[in-house]
Amino acid sequence: MNLAGISTEEMEKLRQICVDEINMYRATLTANMLVPMKRASAAQEECSDRGAQMDGDSGQAHGATKAGLCSKLGLFSENTCPGYPVRGSMTIADALKGCLKQMWAEGEPPVSRAECMQDTAGCFQAHGHYLNMSNPNNKVASCGFYKMKSGAYWMNQDFASR
Repeated sequence: MNLAGISTEEMEKLRQICVDEINMYRATLTANMLVPMKRASAAQEECSDRGAQMDGDSGQAHGATKAGLCSKLGLFSENTCPGYPVRGSMTIADALKGCLKQMWAEGEPPVSRAECMQDTAGCFQAHGHYLNMSNPNNKVASCGFYKMKSGAYWMNQDFASR
């Protein structure tokens, strides 16, 4: 069984939904002509799952990225949906879509992207998820899932330029 405790078939669907949702948002920026992201390789996705487990168990978002867990696979920037509960009629896909919507809603920063990325405690904290999702250099999205002991899901989206 995978780290999310779900079937392989459902995991495949979730990973594709993740990439499709990111691309749906990217497509709204027609002025930038962003190319759709490709889905990551199986090795990248497996590493994103391990990163979600590492972060979920520690309760620290982006810990796996800071530790360079998947850097050898080209994954360097990360968004995190930390500990999302899935109850009642809500599905993992619903939780993921809600999280991605919140990230996209951060919007374009009030300063240049470069300035915002330098201000890690201020601007990047407020707009970093959006910047990762809309970065024209990001060509690959690797979506990782982990079911925490609490039953909630930790979901990471890792990005690569190739």
